[in-house]
Amino acid sequence: GGRMKKGYFSLAAYTAGHFAVDLGCGWLMMAMLGSNGPTATHGAAMVLLYNILAFGLQFIIGGAVDSARERGIMLHRATALLGCLGVVAALLIGTRSAWFAVVLVGVGNAAFHVGGGVDALLYADGKMGRCGVFVSSGAVGVALGLLCGGLMGSKTYIPVLAVAVSGVLIALFGKCREAAVPPAEYDGATPVCGGALGLVLCLFAVLVRSYAGFLFHMPWKQGFLLVMAAAAAAAVGKAVGGLLADRFGGRWVGAVSVALSVPLVILGRGSV
Repeated sequence: GGRMKKGYFSLAAYTAGHFAVDLGCGWLMMAMLGSNGPTATHGAAMVLLYNILAFGLQFIIGGAVDSARERGIMLHRATALLGCLGVVAALLIGTRSAWFAVVLVGVGNAAFHVGGGVDALLYADGKMGRCGVFVSSGAVGVALGLLCGGLMGSKTYIPVLAVAVSGVLIALFGKCREAAVPPAEYDGATPVCGGALGLVLCLFAVLVRSYAGFLFHMPWKQGFLLVMAAAAAAAVGKAVGGLLADRFGGRWVGAVSVALSVPLVILGRGSV
């Protein structure tokens, strides 16, 4: 019972951290891109730099964490905490040194996601539900950060406090020992095609999804309540999707969700 509670506490801490870190990242970027911020060209360059660091560094940091784990050193909790520290530092620096803040928040975001992701995978016991819960809170954090950063960007003490509290929770409850049972392979994870082709297909899916988000004009994206409702729906979908994947298999759940999304986007893009 105690071990199970420890696992739930660890998941709750990292899930709260995911919300807080994405809140802080969205808040900072939106605040710096405000009406009195940089030119459009500089703003676009900042967004590009942030995305390169936040997403491009994850596999490098993850490789370092894996390498340390192979030597018996568990670094994922420390990596997540360093990520929290980077985001807090970036928020405190803000526009006083905008480019440095972007570097810090990008690296911090990458580090946190690696640390939290390792916790979700390492103690999942071959199930997807834990990972679904961990990733779910980020959708709400990003949406709320972007909205609030544009409305009250100067009040950075709010995301600073949120990230700091979540960091304390991770320090207290985050697991930092090797899993008692080695991580099992996910059910139904046997690839239909080669690893390289599967990776290319996944990257193509991400590209199409991102492009469609910018291509389709959706007026409801401008309203606070509707944006948050969409973010909440995404969070619920991720959490429930992990549980459904454990029940029916990740491949089937992924294929059905993508198939259903196409007519919904086409038919409902201009409608609430």
